[in-house]
Amino acid sequence: TPEQTAHAVALCATMGLSLGAARSGEHVAQWKGLAAPGAAFEAIHLVRLAQAGITGPLHVFEGPMGLRQALGKDFGIRWDSEGYDGILACSIKKHNAEFHAQSLIDAVLELRTRFELKAADVQRIDVEIFKAAYEMIGGGKYVNPRTVRTKEDADHSLPYLVAVALIDGQVQPEQFEESRIQREDVQELMRRVESRERHRFTAEYPMRLHERVTAHGCEGKPIQVEKREYEGFFARPMAWEAVMEKFRGLCGTALPEERQNRVIEYVRGVEQRPITELFAALAPSHGAGSVPSPMERS
Repeated sequence: TPEQTAHAVALCATMGLSLGAARSGEHVAQWKGLAAPGAAFEAIHLVRLAQAGITGPLHVFEGPMGLRQALGKDFGIRWDSEGYDGILACSIKKHNAEFHAQSLIDAVLELRTRFELKAADVQRIDVEIFKAAYEMIGGGKYVNPRTVRTKEDADHSLPYLVAVALIDGQVQPEQFEESRIQREDVQELMRRVESRERHRFTAEYPMRLHERVTAHGCEGKPIQVEKREYEGFFARPMAWEAVMEKFRGLCGTALPEERQNRVIEYVRGVEQRPITELFAALAPSHGAGSVPSPMERS
């Protein structure tokens, strides 16, 4: 009901806040990759409590000890015009990397193929990005992108993402194996990558992920590629076939092909089918006395 919905929002706003500490510091914690799923898990729990009649603090935004007071400043929410179509502004990552680096990686890969660029040819790589990306992965606020030892560090390091994309020609799970991260080729190239904020790009965010990469070679003029978005960004949706290719690639051996097909079939008609069908497709099946693997348990 409308009343239950109001209380669900109040409960989620009170309990679902996540601090930026999850993705900041000298070394990024593993919780970084679980913070969003954790918030979603908590939200589902709180919505069900509201449905069962538990009330929440309806003054959570503007009232005493609410969000406005906690922030110490006002925030503009136009309640009379806000809709429920936020899901249409969601994006899918193309590359296995931090969201704000997606256009950037596309630009590096284009430099690599169009100009046949190799790490040995590079004297310096300059990256111009928008404020959110600079603060999160460029070293402006959240992390030290030069100290990369773990998957979480690498995912939030602009120099690492640029370097490994240029050397390997892709940024997928293999690029975040510890043995790959520690190799001297990528660690050395990282030291030749610099980034800075460009205010014009910042003004376009979040409607565009505008980024420019310029490679300075040991010989000849600089070469440059500029990207404003990528395939998978909400303004340029990823084709169904590309989504399926990514899904199958990331499944690996964690989900047998038959169950992958069942998941795909469910998602294709998600609006008309009960969620229990998806759970059935994902649930592991075990014979008598068998023990689920850690991957299956997770």
